[in-house]
Amino acid sequence: MLGDSFLPIIIDLLANIQGGSISPSVVLKCIIPILRTLLTLCATLSTRNRRKRNEFNDHIDHLFLLAKKVLFCTDIDRRKVAVNLLVLLLDISKIHPDKNMRDSLVDEVTGYLKRCITQHQSQVRCEAYAALVG
Repeated sequence: MLGDSFLPIIIDLLANIQGGSISPSVVLKCIIPILRTLLTLCATLSTRNRRKRNEFNDHIDHLFLLAKKVLFCTDIDRRKVAVNLLVLLLDISKIHPDKNMRDSLVDEVTGYLKRCITQHQSQVRCEAYAALVG
């Protein structure tokens, strides 16, 4: 599938957000919707193939680690991106083919989202609520 080859490239591109070489607004408007579509496709295709399931799990792990790193940036806009990535992971976990992986992912992502809602600036809290509702 075409998305399989581009997904790692897009996730690696997101790694540049922490250093500031990619704009948070571009990530929110363009990259996260594309990621949502590609991850949904990969999740549905990985139910039939063990190798694809392992690749899908690697993509999810990489994206989760990236979201956790960006969450600790000092820039509020980058933290908003991290919140949106966490909500994306929460949405994708609903269709994850592996039940054990799905449950652990939901627990970890929910814990980080709770931290965003209770410990971060008001703009980050508002973004978390807006992403969860929207």
